[in-house]
Amino acid sequence: MKPDLIILHGALGCKEQFIPWKEAFSENFNCHLLDFSGHGTKSAEEVDFSIELFSENLKNYIHGHNFIQPNILGYSMGGYVTLYTALQNKNLLGSIITLATKFDWNPESSKKEAGYLQPQIMLQKVPQLARQLKQRHGSDWEKVVEKTAKMMIQLGQKPRLTTDNIKEVKSKTKFCIGEKDKMVSVTETENMFKGSSNGFFSVLPDTDHLPETMNTKLIVSEVQDFLLNQAKK
Repeated sequence: MKPDLIILHGALGCKEQFIPWKEAFSENFNCHLLDFSGHGTKSAEEVDFSIELFSENLKNYIHGHNFIQPNILGYSMGGYVTLYTALQNKNLLGSIITLATKFDWNPESSKKEAGYLQPQIMLQKVPQLARQLKQRHGSDWEKVVEKTAKMMIQLGQKPRLTTDNIKEVKSKTKFCIGEKDKMVSVTETENMFKGSSNGFFSVLPDTDHLPETMNTKLIVSEVQDFLLNQAKK
């Protein structure tokens, strides 16, 4: 019987981005995708974005499908949501892989990140991104951007994960970061790994932040080697 693997998207993302990954994992895993509230197929939902809300989405998905400790691949914000969920629910998850997840949240960094998330400025300066977001979220894409910016500010004021509490996560976790990622540093990822009690760490060669430009074969190999090896122990 194949183990379950849930792939979680990042901020401004949706599950459709990871269909190629799902297909690539299908040989060895029962792979699942979901949209967080207010994203993708659920973009019309009137909710305030938060790590807590997205954690509830993940828990409800797991319970709704009667999964027993599914493995999680959390991309970017999806990795943050996964670790927060593991922190709050000690026996809910199996092994975890975070990929390109930002951990260094403080008032200054969150203000900087949120500053880029202004729909009208995005339309003027990065119209291609605006078009992508409209494709993902439909006419509600501007709300998705604005709610994400607000969530980032709140996260900077009160980070849910720290190098102190990460040690309480009992799931075996591999922290992955691309060597060319300009949004997340190797240092912040390594610091979180060093604070963990069951952590592993990997810097992926020639890899930046966007899943669309990542080498799918490399990602699949990295994830499968970790998960299948952990399953044997």
